[in-house]
Amino acid sequence: MTEQEQDEDFDTEKDEWDIFELMKLGSEYRKDYTLTVFGQDTSVTIRPLIDEESIPYSVQLQKKFGVDSKDEALEEAEEYVEEARDEDGIDMSEIDSDFIEIMKDVYDDGHCPELTWPDKSEEEREERAEFVRDNSMDGAVIDISMEILDLSGTMEDALKFPGVRQK
Repeated sequence: MTEQEQDEDFDTEKDEWDIFELMKLGSEYRKDYTLTVFGQDTSVTIRPLIDEESIPYSVQLQKKFGVDSKDEALEEAEEYVEEARDEDGIDMSEIDSDFIEIMKDVYDDGHCPELTWPDKSEEEREERAEFVRDNSMDGAVIDISMEILDLSGTMEDALKFPGVRQK
């Protein structure tokens, strides 16, 4: 992606606010992500993955797509998902099982069920998170995981600024 394409892809208000909040909160940052699941808007709370969590996924994606960098792997993953997307979501039959398993693991690490369903018991939260993870026929778990990976990349960018609190 050229610098001009990156500039065009940058939603100034949203991205500047995310970067500011990420600079301030580091790994404590949480984001409510809204997506449409089976025709209904649903909100989940996600967090950025820290390096120890994100590096293994980056390596797995690099191997899957045969690329050398994390950025290339994420670009390839985004293209792969978009190719499988239709009007009803993501056609999961177009996504291979290895990729799905990587995305499910990202979801497990980056989703915050205690914040998504705060009024539910811990057992109910775990059941709901597991249901979303394992029954995502319209690709919701893929969309959530891609947002987690994007948020994690934004955190890495935010941490490059001098004086940022490293958490």
